[in-house]
Amino acid sequence: MQDNLRNQTDICDYYNLCFWEHSYADLFGFGLGFYACQPANAIMNLGGMRYPDGAWVGTGSSAPKWNDRISSFENNQTPGTVSRFYNYLGSNNWSIAVTSYAFDYESNMRNRNANDIIDGVHVCTE
Repeated sequence: MQDNLRNQTDICDYYNLCFWEHSYADLFGFGLGFYACQPANAIMNLGGMRYPDGAWVGTGSSAPKWNDRISSFENNQTPGTVSRFYNYLGSNNWSIAVTSYAFDYESNMRNRNANDIIDGVHVCTE
């Protein structure tokens, strides 16, 4: 799934689902962009991706992880494409925190009661 990921700055290209570590007011910070749909019931575990480069854990030096860092997003996939963002509750229990239908964006996840709690994402849920 490494091919599904690329670093973002302050723009989200068409067909992408983009996340940033900060809100719009904080100039977004580091970000990730996902452009490939995932299989049914597949959740991309952000706790398995190093911050800020997004490399898979175990591929280099230990570093902080992307889970619990998301503060803004843009769903710039094809119109109507659904993606879901999850909070991990433990014991392989994932809770849907946000459902997004393209085109959708949030400049501050506090507005959706989901700031810094996102642990996983399913790109193109439906």
